Amino acid sequence: MSIRQTDATPIGGWRRALAITVIALVLGTTGFLSVSASQAKAHANRGVFSGLHTPEAALNLCGQAGREPGVCNHAGYVTLPLVLTRIPAPRPAPRHIAPQHSAPVARTAPVVKQIAPAPKPSGSSGSGGVSGADNSGEPCHSHVYVDGPIWQWAIPPGCYAGIYYPNPKNYVYRAGFGWCNWWPEVLHPNNPRILFAPRHTRPIPGAAVYFAPGVQGAGSAGHYAEVVAVLSGGWVLISEMNDVWRGGGWGRVNYRYIRVESGVWFLY
Repeated sequence: MSIRQTDATPIGGWRRALAITVIALVLGTTGFLSVSASQAKAHANRGVFSGLHTPEAALNLCGQAGREPGVCNHAGYVTLPLVLTRIPAPRPAPRHIAPQHSAPVARTAPVVKQIAPAPKPSGSSGSGGVSGADNSGEPCHSHVYVDGPIWQWAIPPGCYAGIYYPNPKNYVYRAGFGWCNWWPEVLHPNNPRILFAPRHTRPIPGAAVYFAPGVQGAGSAGHYAEVVAVLSGGWVLISEMNDVWRGGGWGRVNYRYIRVESGVWFLY
């Protein structure tokens, strides 16, 4: 729009107009607006030209004394830079975004693997693995015949590990006290000929035992003993007299494990 200038006074030259234009270009997008001096002052009072250094400087570009070329138009109007202030686009209202929660992880009780205990060797504890026993007349009457792995010279548990001195007065009379044959004979008071009974390869509790010479510790004449317990795996717990193992010997009784094998007979 164009309003005729009535009260502008001339100031400065084209340099001042150029400076105003440069300032407008720096501050924002610039158009051109022609206003009269009185309206320019009114706009300046309202802050319309607040982007210029002084609105009066722009109004005095076209004075009564003359016009600045390229600034004042032919009708005497001052051509002022129109500063178009960039108004930022309204920011959208903040959206409330619900926090994202991951799906709950189902917690389960820890899986405890149940491991079965390792199987114990045959007849390794208590009376387990014992197919039969007869400890009548024996100095040891325990029912625990094994408590660990069995091997040829393993020491039996409990009272079976002891060495005993039987009193012959407590047994039926048999000649030859102290020798190996005396022990099974007195343990069979009703069968004085037990040592001549049929020989078998299968052990039974309470049977007499005969070892051929050199078999499982027997001397050159062989050896006699008594079956106390028949165990699994081909093992037998015996009692014997006049065996020198573990401090035994003449007139003494000890216990040990033997294997069922060739050269070992069971008399019953």
